[in-house]
Amino acid sequence: MAELAGLVARLEVAVGRLEGMSLSGGGGGGAASPSGGPVAKFVEEYDDIVSGAVAQYLSLSQKIGGDVQKHADMMKQGFAAVRQILVLASSHQKPSDVSTANTATAITITITTATNTTTTKLKKIY
Repeated sequence: MAELAGLVARLEVAVGRLEGMSLSGGGGGGAASPSGGPVAKFVEEYDDIVSGAVAQYLSLSQKIGGDVQKHADMMKQGFAAVRQILVLASSHQKPSDVSTANTATAITITITTATNTTTTKLKKIY
């Protein structure tokens, strides 16, 4: 369990960095990649989706609070991890196996955590 908590903490740091890059880019066409340059068009389009419907989902989930907010926070981490893969794919011909594995692990952890949380809540209800 401590290992999972450590990984979640690392994910939160990564999400903070990604949000910082997104905010510093001013949104839309100015979003930055980790190297500081502009991102590919498909990353911008992904950002548009996240800043639209996903942002609305996150905002409403925060207003609802409780388990809904917790689940939304996990999903936010997942969306950030997917963006990280997109940026990685846009900036490399073929990302290193280690880089790909690390990013895929972040997504897997997020999905597993969200699934386990939902399953646990459903078992309590039924």
